[in-house]
Amino acid sequence: MGLITNLKTVIHNSQDADFENYIYTKVYSSANATVTINSTSILLVSGVVLDVRVTNITPDPNVYLIGVNNSVIFPNNIQL
Repeated sequence: MGLITNLKTVIHNSQDADFENYIYTKVYSSANATVTINSTSILLVSGVVLDVRVTNITPDPNVYLIGVNNSVIFPNNIQL
């Protein structure tokens, strides 16, 4: 198994989500918020991190997406 190096994690506000250039795998909420993630309505509690591959989300100023640039090449063709 290869080692992934120089992997840069990004945090974007859900209002600025860029699904063309980034792969998001976590959602963080700084305040209680109800958002729709991947066509499912979810109540996020302040301070909780939700592990989920995000393909779409309703924008909320208190919700942040954590991910990586989709141009990252993983060893053995691993895809997120």
